[in-house]
Amino acid sequence: MEEMSAVGIGGCSTIDRSAIAGSLPELAGYLAAITPGQLAIIAGDEVYASQAADDVARLAETLGAPVYGSSWPSRIPFATSHPLWAGNLPTKASAIAETLGAYDAIFALGGKSLITILYTEGPAVPSGCQVFQLSADVRDLGRTYETPLSVVGEIKASLQMLQSLLDTATSPQRTIRAAQLHHAARQRSAAQRALDTEADAAMDAPVISPLVAAREAVRAIGPDIAIVDEAIATSSHVRKFLNSSSPNQYSFLRGGGLGWGMPAAVGCSLGLGRQPVVCLVGDGAALYSPQAMWTAAHEMLPVTFVVMNNREYNVLKNFMKSQTNYLSARSNRFIAMDIDNPAIDYMALAESFGLPARRVTRSRDIAAAIESGIASGRANVVEVIIGTT
Repeated sequence: MEEMSAVGIGGCSTIDRSAIAGSLPELAGYLAAITPGQLAIIAGDEVYASQAADDVARLAETLGAPVYGSSWPSRIPFATSHPLWAGNLPTKASAIAETLGAYDAIFALGGKSLITILYTEGPAVPSGCQVFQLSADVRDLGRTYETPLSVVGEIKASLQMLQSLLDTATSPQRTIRAAQLHHAARQRSAAQRALDTEADAAMDAPVISPLVAAREAVRAIGPDIAIVDEAIATSSHVRKFLNSSSPNQYSFLRGGGLGWGMPAAVGCSLGLGRQPVVCLVGDGAALYSPQAMWTAAHEMLPVTFVVMNNREYNVLKNFMKSQTNYLSARSNRFIAMDIDNPAIDYMALAESFGLPARRVTRSRDIAAAIESGIASGRANVVEVIIGTT
């Protein structure tokens, strides 16, 4: 490990990846011709890698188009406080198709934006909905869905060139498209009020619901602290409550491998210069890499690990329950799906790694517990006992 060598390693290489896509005038013509309100933009992970959130926002405002996140993202690469942010697409093909059925076309920025996790019959893109794509990965363009035109290029550089073309092409409809922005803002406000009303109604329930746990966690975290999320039971709710002007706040497990979140949160804090990070993690995923808690304590990192504990592999069990032909669904017996008998003592586990820990069983205590953990400036654990629905 410490052996020295005189072998040369060469100098540094410079790689310019900012290639501008071709056929942008044609693409601008296609996009401008779509009826205002009938185009949806999908902001994939390449938008984050390209740091092109502002360019996507300007594109969306020019076209009056809502911006969706990909169905299974590694990041949310768009400001969740922007009125045109429409949330992440669902993970089932049937549900994606239902969402996209409201549009005549989609413009996907980055490859692999329509990943489906749980199988359903039929395509994710409904018939009659055209697909346009911009990606640096030529292998993904036109691979699954027919496209009138998709182009290869770096996202940021290509969008900046495309923008000037669209400014001219859409100028006759500028007023109509601006109205789409105001309409989206009203819709977003109404949706947020409805979500808050639903969460408020469940605040005093005897068991904490995933919706309430998500709302209270996001409320405690605020718009500025980085979130690393591997709590699948609450993640879809968490994303609905996010309201940040930063396109860099939220990270998720794109690969789907259990145990990613806790060590990723440690790396995230180190990468941000030891800034505070909140890691949302399911009780099942927390069993795959709990040693990350020791690393966080050893490195004196301000990471708050929030364990959303429902004592089961909830996503897998719910999917099996939805498949009426499965033996487990008919017998109501789910082998190896329950994390109980005996229950895992996450308080003791955290303390064994040198972290202070707190267990929360009431909805009204969640935010205060997480806020206290963040304010402590040290690695800590908050265990939230949640229901299965």
